[in-house]
Amino acid sequence: MEKPSHSKSIDEVMHDLEVTHEGLTTEEAKERQKKYGFNELVAKKRRTALRMFLEQFKDVFILLLIVAIIFSAIIGYYDVVTGVAEPFEALADAIIIGIIVLMVAVTGFVQEYRAEKAIEAMKKLTAPKAHVIEMVQK
Repeated sequence: MEKPSHSKSIDEVMHDLEVTHEGLTTEEAKERQKKYGFNELVAKKRRTALRMFLEQFKDVFILLLIVAIIFSAIIGYYDVVTGVAEPFEALADAIIIGIIVLMVAVTGFVQEYRAEKAIEAMKKLTAPKAHVIEMVQK
């Protein structure tokens, strides 16, 4: 297994990248730019707050709770129809599980939203600029 670039010596990295201490020629730089593209990060498409909230319901635990809500509501409906229980009493479990699901989804959304805002703020603090020195060979 090859060592990562950060743990190699300068000469090893330069050998791997096929460069010299003098740098690349303009022609070589243009060829590499054609081959590898520009040295830039591609920004991901931002998610809307609604999409972030709805994605909270993709979690397996949340999906299981939603299934529990459905079964609890069906059983509660059956109890109401057969006269075993009052409507609120029969649907209380489904309502409580639904409140728990909403609380978990809202909590997850708030945490994710705050984390995304913090990442955006950190990106603004970084200076993605570099000075390139072009050397003319004689």
